Amino acid sequence: MATGTGKHKLLSTGPTEPWSIREKLCLASSVMRSGDQNWVSVSRAIKPFAEPGRPPDWFSQKHCASQYSELLETTETPKRKRGEKGEVVETVEDVIVRKLTAERVEELKKVIKETQEKYRRLKRDAELIQAGHMDSRLDELCNDIAMKKKLEEEEAEVKRKATDAAYQARQAVKTPPRRLPTVMVRSPIDSASPGSDYPLGDLTVTTMEEATSGVNESEMAVASGHLNSTGVLLEVGGVLPMIHGWGHQGAPLCH
Repeated sequence: MATGTGKHKLLSTGPTEPWSIREKLCLASSVMRSGDQNWVSVSRAIKPFAEPGRPPDWFSQKHCASQYSELLETTETPKRKRGEKGEVVETVEDVIVRKLTAERVEELKKVIKETQEKYRRLKRDAELIQAGHMDSRLDELCNDIAMKKKLEEEEAEVKRKATDAAYQARQAVKTPPRRLPTVMVRSPIDSASPGSDYPLGDLTVTTMEEATSGVNESEMAVASGHLNSTGVLLEVGGVLPMIHGWGHQGAPLCH
């Protein structure tokens, strides 16, 4: 097997559907042109060649690197050959592209053969219909065509929903809940430990909303004047003391 594949292996949550031969060939050709370290260029070059219905992250940089790693693992390391002009070295990239090109050619030959057979069948049916030999079966043929089309549409919709659900799940994993930095709070003078600092902990957006749910507009106006550019509460003057029952004249939370 090919050696040195570890540098391509990425532990990422990516699409699990199999790549088509055409997509693999586009990937291998792009890697041969841009190299196996420039995944930005590789990803950008092959995005127009995605099969219909692929999710937006199908040709992401991480997914391209992971897919190419699989190609390397299933490819034999090329042997050195001697020709008339001396030693000829074939790289593993050359082997992958040559193999996928041959597979794509065979795939296209099969598609062409199936298309030709379908054309001959449709041409024969059209001649029989025009000659009036299938008048008694026209309703049956129309129903068969409508049923086939309906089944194809239903299968496509099921696949689309499954692909979209998988994509949304991957996005949820990549985007954890946003958290605000830890805020140090100074105890009020009349508390058990006056002047002591203690952390409020990492506050999510949800907990901040819950904490201020009972604060009226005038109190919120006090707080709004003490937010820095990142949205971190620097001084509230009296808002949090009121929330915790400290009275209307609490000490600043932060200095």
